Amino acid sequence: MSESPEDAKLRCEAELEFISCLANVSYLHFLATSGYFAKPEFLNYLNYLLYWKRPEYCHLIVYPQALFFLERLQDPSFRASLSSIDVINSIRARQVAHWQTYRKTNLLFSFTSGSNGAAAGDAPLATTGNTAGSSQTPLPQNHGQPQAPI
Repeated sequence: MSESPEDAKLRCEAELEFISCLANVSYLHFLATSGYFAKPEFLNYLNYLLYWKRPEYCHLIVYPQALFFLERLQDPSFRASLSSIDVINSIRARQVAHWQTYRKTNLLFSFTSGSNGAAAGDAPLATTGNTAGSSQTPLPQNHGQPQAPI
């Protein structure tokens, strides 16, 4: 029996919401300590959800770390480690560090320009007037203001 379009949409929304929850390490800890990872039907469901990694579905994911955790949850030793609050705190600290540095790192590498390979946010170079040497000084920038629209 085939599901109706309405049922398919509802299933898709429920799966997407559940996968989004997997980006929350406190939720992963709850699943581990509540015995969900001991249930074969739950493990089968996690395995079934791996299709969300395909390009036609993954663009709907808001929290990409959810897909990372979905894949890691296929590993029994990782699932077992989620019962430890120390492991949860370590994962949480790494997530925060990633969030703090990702935007800055991403901006540094995403804006490139022309032939000199400088990033768009780099200050243009100006000759200091000494033509005998190759002394160049960056022009002043308006610090604190974005260099490109985000």
